Amino acid sequence: MLVTFAVSLKHRLRFEPFTHYEDMRTGTRHLPILAQEAESRYLKGPSTWKLIGLVLKLPMVESNPRKLIKNPTKPLGNVPLEILSFCSAYIKTIIDNGTLKATAYHAQAMIEDYIHREENMPLYPLNNQGFHSLKTKSPQEIREMIKARVELPFGGSRQQLK
Repeated sequence: MLVTFAVSLKHRLRFEPFTHYEDMRTGTRHLPILAQEAESRYLKGPSTWKLIGLVLKLPMVESNPRKLIKNPTKPLGNVPLEILSFCSAYIKTIIDNGTLKATAYHAQAMIEDYIHREENMPLYPLNNQGFHSLKTKSPQEIREMIKARVELPFGGSRQQLK
């Protein structure tokens, strides 16, 4: 279930709210998750005009990944949070049986902290131009950007020292 949690978190960060993806299907098939009920409407393919626009690489034809989240017909739920609730029920059962000690609660709290960080991640871009501007940068350019913005312990920055 923890692997499925990680995969569902990856899909949530990509604004893919459903469970029909190849890497998630096996882990969520047996769980009663809200997103399984909502996905039937969105499984249809793109229209002919949209396919033509995609072949021509027109930027206005590219779909907004958040569109599926904005107006669903049924509740989408929060797949990582739902999987985490199943994990929490399992951990409680194990602790009640005496199979595992209470340190599992600490691990569960850390995973819940990851969920809260993930909820805030799209709100805070990595730089002034936004998160998507990093896609065009090479790894070396990203390292240079990070080095240039590192604050030194005494309050100065590297740019001031040069």
